[in-house]
Amino acid sequence: MVLNRRFALTVVVTAVLMSVLMLGAEQLIAILPEGSPWRVAIAVLPLLPVLLIGLRMEWKMFLAFDELQQRVHLMALMFGSTVLVTYCAVGIMLEVLAGHDGLPLIGALLSHGIGYLLALIVLQRRYA
Repeated sequence: MVLNRRFALTVVVTAVLMSVLMLGAEQLIAILPEGSPWRVAIAVLPLLPVLLIGLRMEWKMFLAFDELQQRVHLMALMFGSTVLVTYCAVGIMLEVLAGHDGLPLIGALLSHGIGYLLALIVLQRRYA
C-alpha cells in the first residue's frame, strides 16, 4: 500500500483540525460551571468532524483495495478486535480484583491498534 499525497494531506489536516477543536473545547469547558451539562457536549463535539473525516478516508481507501488486500485488512481487524475484547475482559477482572473502578482507555486503544498492526504485518508477509 503506497501512501499518496492526498491521503497524507488529509491525515495532517485532520490532526490539525482535531488539535484546534480540542484546544477550543478545553477553553470553553474551563469557562463553564462544574455541573453544567454543556461540558460533556462540548467535550464530545470536536470528535465528530474528525470521526467523520477519518471514517470517510478509511472507507475510500478500503474500497480502493483489491480483494486480497481487503481480506488481509478484515482478518487483521478481526484479530485486533479479539485482542481488544480479551484485554477488556481480563483487564476489568483484574481491576475489580484489585479494588479499582475502571480500566484505562488508552490501554484498550493501544491493545486494538497493536493487535491490528501485528496481524497486518504477519498477513502481508504471508500473502506477499
